[in-house]
Amino acid sequence: MPNRSVLLRVGLVIGLVVVIVAAGILIDQRTQPQSVVVNGRTRGDPNAKITLVEYGDFQ
Repeated sequence: MPNRSVLLRVGLVIGLVVVIVAAGILIDQRTQPQSVVVNGRTRGDPNAKITLVEYGDFQ
């Protein structure tokens, strides 16, 4: 049976990992603009100007 110091260290490591993951999730949620995903198809400013260039090589 492992002694208390090993169990304490394992518990501290697990707790630290949980805190780091939770902080990463919270930071990602605050830094993403709201217009990044709309129905999974829109990214960026919906009013941005775009340029469409079409190439064709029919031989």
